[in-house]
Amino acid sequence: MKYVFIAICAIFIVLELNATPKKTFLKLVEVNKCWNQQDEVLSLPSYTTKSEADWIQIHLKLVEKNLRAKATPHLSAQQLQNRSTALNHLNHYWKQKAFPVNDLYNHRLPIFIDRHDNFCAVGYLLKATGYESLARKISLESNLAYVQEMNFPELFQWANNFGFAVGELAWIQPVYPPQSTFNKVGNGVSGNVNDIAVDEADNAFYVAGAFTYADSTVLVNNVAKVSEQNGLYTWHSLGTGTNGRVSAVEVFDGKIFIGGDFTKAGNKNVTHCAYWDGAQWIDASVGITGQIKSLEVFNGELFAGGFCNTCAGISNRSYVYKWNGSSWDIQGAVSGVINKLRSLNGNLYVVGKFKVDGLSACNRNIMKWTTDSLVRVGVNCIDNEVFDIALHRDTLLVGCKFYDDGKISGVEFFDGTEWRQFMGPSQFITEGIDGVSVRAITSRNGVLVLGGNLYNNVIVGTSAVNFIAFDPMAGDENLGNFDLPVNCFAFYKNKLLIGGDFVTHNYGVRLNGIAIKDNLPNLINPNLITASNSIKANIHPNPIQSGNTLEIIVSEELQSVFIVDLMGRIVRSESQCKIVLSDFKSGIYIVTGKTISGNSFTSQIAVY
Repeated sequence: MKYVFIAICAIFIVLELNATPKKTFLKLVEVNKCWNQQDEVLSLPSYTTKSEADWIQIHLKLVEKNLRAKATPHLSAQQLQNRSTALNHLNHYWKQKAFPVNDLYNHRLPIFIDRHDNFCAVGYLLKATGYESLARKISLESNLAYVQEMNFPELFQWANNFGFAVGELAWIQPVYPPQSTFNKVGNGVSGNVNDIAVDEADNAFYVAGAFTYADSTVLVNNVAKVSEQNGLYTWHSLGTGTNGRVSAVEVFDGKIFIGGDFTKAGNKNVTHCAYWDGAQWIDASVGITGQIKSLEVFNGELFAGGFCNTCAGISNRSYVYKWNGSSWDIQGAVSGVINKLRSLNGNLYVVGKFKVDGLSACNRNIMKWTTDSLVRVGVNCIDNEVFDIALHRDTLLVGCKFYDDGKISGVEFFDGTEWRQFMGPSQFITEGIDGVSVRAITSRNGVLVLGGNLYNNVIVGTSAVNFIAFDPMAGDENLGNFDLPVNCFAFYKNKLLIGGDFVTHNYGVRLNGIAIKDNLPNLINPNLITASNSIKANIHPNPIQSGNTLEIIVSEELQSVFIVDLMGRIVRSESQCKIVLSDFKSGIYIVTGKTISGNSFTSQIAVY
């Protein structure tokens, strides 16, 4: 019996030893499917748990080893020498471990050069052998393509000169897994988040919505404080919270104001508005006639937007209020619902689904508050409900409800005179999905961020994504893949806070209503660019109407200019400073220029 047991153990050991190279092979296939196409490879190491970067390094190390061992009688002496030199560079590359980072896409894919200027292995070989310009051209035109898909005769000529078959280059080229950049804020909340306010003086932020618990066990009732130290988030209650939904929260005059649909804050009877003074809740509802949906500080004063089903015999009415220190004064009224107040560029904007009585038909859904009245913005109308407004590259944009009628794109921009369709990431919010809405919109470092009830029916069928960070420099959108809508954004320590109805991200990661994203792309200002060796370029007008002339003023003599669309295609190549944008479709384009001294600059333009 003893010998039978020993024999069985030996069998299991042998099976495990045989299984580990098989697991290694399957993992290598994840890194590069070309492993499946190799007739014969050298022995593989046993499988051990490693990081994705480690597996890319192992892949490149093994490919180098196999390529050196491969018989190459068909190559000339010069080709053999060049091949050996390139493989030496490959050896140096994988030892450095400076691989592209996939922080903009939600699936594995090749990246020739990432936005941090990390080269893929094939790109690095080109760069190391004196062909960096070719590597950058490939990145500009086909950054996310597999080698087999590329159509660059000069690349194939390089491969021949250096003794590589195209299939060998394809075997070298890894794919890069997505990095999850949406992090948890503790264990989130037990419901949905409607608004977030940041208190920079207290190094904290406040979360409002409809939830009972925060961080699984902290009883908070619809409003809570979050503090952070060394990346650890701690949730705190504000008394016993409220007895109903909190729609808005704002920090003002050392107090935490909240508004919503509640009649108690702590043990105080209130009417939809109160403030926390650090120790207790205080009624702040004098002058309020309905539910508060938005709070905003403008020019050192606190404003509120509220809705009343029936007030003073008038139904479906909303008001703009201003806090005078003890009560609210009415500053304007509309028929309908105010969704948001926003202080932007020295103005207070009011958006929602409303019209202003007694004024023209186009005074609806967006207005601007001036002293004690509401005035129109633009000569035309935004027909659909507006949920939020933001300033993106000195241009006003609004997030709207979209209907499949071709009139509203989900995002509209103001050209200084009228509202127009914004043609950025429109394929994710306008492809025939009735009722899609952009509920939250913000911008930071040239990146436009959209949240709401958004879908992607282009890449993976009709699938909820609900978050888009639109990064034109990368040529694609960073999709969020939240299971339910995103409602609000706020910036905390240069990180993006995201609140909403969602529970999970990327089909399983539990966030519970709130997340924090710490790697929004840091893009260049489009109108004044400091580039290599501190050259400066000014590009105007921007935005620009199709058919008009784009002028580039640069501090050195210009050699070449490329204009590229968001699919990476070169749509215009010039060597002059004035370019007529004839037949340009509306959208975002990348302008890259080079001077005769070899310096370069990059910018972004919006064409309408």
